[in-house]
Amino acid sequence: MNSISKKLRELEQNVLELPEDEDINLYIGDEDEQLLHQRAEKIKERFRPEAEEILLSGKFTFEQQTSEAKELMSDLTEEERTILNNSATFNRFRLMRLIFLMYKNSVPKHHRSDLMNLIVWFTQDLDKFVNAKAIEDSEWNFNRNEEDPDFDDYEWWDSVEAKIRKVYPTGVFTEESYEEVRDYFDRQFTRFLCDYWKEHPEEFKVYMEQIDKKLECLQNEQEVKVENLSG
Repeated sequence: MNSISKKLRELEQNVLELPEDEDINLYIGDEDEQLLHQRAEKIKERFRPEAEEILLSGKFTFEQQTSEAKELMSDLTEEERTILNNSATFNRFRLMRLIFLMYKNSVPKHHRSDLMNLIVWFTQDLDKFVNAKAIEDSEWNFNRNEEDPDFDDYEWWDSVEAKIRKVYPTGVFTEESYEEVRDYFDRQFTRFLCDYWKEHPEEFKVYMEQIDKKLECLQNEQEVKVENLSG
C-alpha cells in the first residue's frame, strides 16, 4: 500500500504524472491501482445486500439511513476503510480528468483552471445532490400529509430546503457552493506558492526584482503622460 499512499499524496498535490491519453478513456494500466480497486470491490460485495436494504428499501427515514449506514461502516476495519476511500479517490480523479480532457481544447489556456474548478464543483455537488434527494424522498414518504387541512405546500418545501441547508449550509448547485470550491483552490494555490518561494528564495528575489522594474516602468509612463497633459 506504500506505493498507493505515495500516489495519493502526489494526486492531492496535483503533481501526479499520468500519460496523456490519445483516446479519452478511463483505462487504468497500473497494477497497484487495479489491485486496489479489486480489493475495494470485494469489500463492497460483502456489504452490498445490507447497504441496498438501507438505501433502497424505502423503510427508513434519512436520519435512520444515516444511522444504519454508520453502524454498517463501523464493521469495517481501518484498513478496509482506507482501501475504499483510496479507491473512490482514484476513480473520482480519473473521472474528473476525463471530463477535463473532453473540454480543455474548447477553453482558452488561461481559463482552464476555471474549467477544472467547475468540474470539481459539479462532481462534488452531484454527491451532495444524491443526499439532498434522499432527504427530500424521506420527507415526502414520512413527513408529508396533504390531507391535513393545515397543510401548506410552500411551507413544506421551505422546510425541506431548510433541512438540506442544515446538512449543506452552502446549498447544492448554488453560487455559494461554487464560491466555496473556488476559495478552497485559491487557498491551496496560495499555500503552494508560499511554500515554493520559501524553498527557492533566490528565484523569489529575482521575481520581486522583475516586479519592481515593471512597477517602475509603469510609474515612469504615468509621469510622462501627466507631463504631456500638463504641457
